[in-house]
Amino acid sequence: MHICLHLNVNAQNLVGVTPEGIEVPCSLIDGEMQKKLRSLPKESQPSTPSGPDPKWRYMWRVGPRPSTTQFQELNSEPVIPEGFLEWKETMDSWGSKMISAIEAVAEMAAIGFGLPKDAFTGLMKNGPHLLAPTWSNLERHGKVGTVFAGYHYDLNFLTIHGRSRFPGLSIWLRNGKKVEVKVPVGCLLIQTGKQIEWLTAGDCIAGMHEVVVTYQSEYFLDKNKDYVVAEHQALLY
Repeated sequence: MHICLHLNVNAQNLVGVTPEGIEVPCSLIDGEMQKKLRSLPKESQPSTPSGPDPKWRYMWRVGPRPSTTQFQELNSEPVIPEGFLEWKETMDSWGSKMISAIEAVAEMAAIGFGLPKDAFTGLMKNGPHLLAPTWSNLERHGKVGTVFAGYHYDLNFLTIHGRSRFPGLSIWLRNGKKVEVKVPVGCLLIQTGKQIEWLTAGDCIAGMHEVVVTYQSEYFLDKNKDYVVAEHQALLY
């Protein structure tokens, strides 16, 4: 795939491909967070990563950007991989649907806080929205317990998690309880980011999450493999 060649290091990996081994979860380097995690019940403690996340991510900017900006790295031109004729149309279509969902939730949140309906969506206008599909090599990193995305929160306003092909995403409730996520077909999971925590003075706290290979992940991987029955192998050649 040509997509692996489309890196944009100068844009701090905010557009294009971010290879595995680049993103470091805050739980690996934040001493205060590590102390807090040790106080959680054992069944709610996150998995401990051994280093940077072994996942790949592709960042696609969605929606209009401001005509002038002091933060060019947040508003860089998108990176389009070669060989995918409908790439831009597909990514923009998905991205616009995601933004529509986020805007609806942001309006409901504003009303719930007794604010004008556009209190949050007004701040989102021309923001550096990103569509960030993530993929992981389970053939290479498929051992149960492998941490693909270490325990962390997102810096943005709201995060949408789409339905994954494989299980392994866990979130933490406000009371500190760890819950493995199962997103129903046709649904999305929305988590609060650090920006809404700041905007609401902590009434909404940033949602913590991680992605770890589980026994269920291993089962799904095995179920999706192609097998060759020995006595029928000759028929394939």
